[in-house]
Amino acid sequence: MKEEFDGHANCFIETGHGKALLIDFNYSHEPVEGTFPFPGVGPLRLLKESRMNHMGKLAFRWIYWNMLLKELIYHLFRNNAEAGKNFNQKNKIMEKVIAGKNIAVNAEGYLTDFSQWDKNVALEIAKENNIELTDRHWEVINYLQTEHKNQVPLSIRKIGKSNVVDIKEFYALFPQGPLKTSTKIAGIPKPASCL
Repeated sequence: MKEEFDGHANCFIETGHGKALLIDFNYSHEPVEGTFPFPGVGPLRLLKESRMNHMGKLAFRWIYWNMLLKELIYHLFRNNAEAGKNFNQKNKIMEKVIAGKNIAVNAEGYLTDFSQWDKNVALEIAKENNIELTDRHWEVINYLQTEHKNQVPLSIRKIGKSNVVDIKEFYALFPQGPLKTSTKIAGIPKPASCL
């Protein structure tokens, strides 16, 4: 087996009464609805509470130790990051009027085309999030845009160590989810570290 890891993880979350949620994601894909491990068949449902997910959790422990680690069924999971997942909703592009312009956004309201961003768009998005932009906000926004252009992955911890803003101030500037809100205002995609 070639030594590589794409961050693929399955998380079973017990919800009680013999039911569980299943979350499946990796470094490049956030959790979305769908089926696992077989596309369209499942039998496990992603981001849905079910008894089958609970039973899958119970079975997965044995499968992991006795088959997956021994590469007996590794081929079922390798390069399977998109199989069975419904990306249509999260990736759906729509238009929204922001600052008097038609702007392409995804289902979560993030701009899909950075060239449509300008300071007026940022001001209106900030207003929608009950934020009045100050010079400190603009410093953070400029930092985020520079990091994004340099293809540097963003996280709250990394921003806190940036010498631009510490974590406490970051939360004070963007109180409703600092990384999600600040990147939306900056006109860049939601970071993979934000679920």
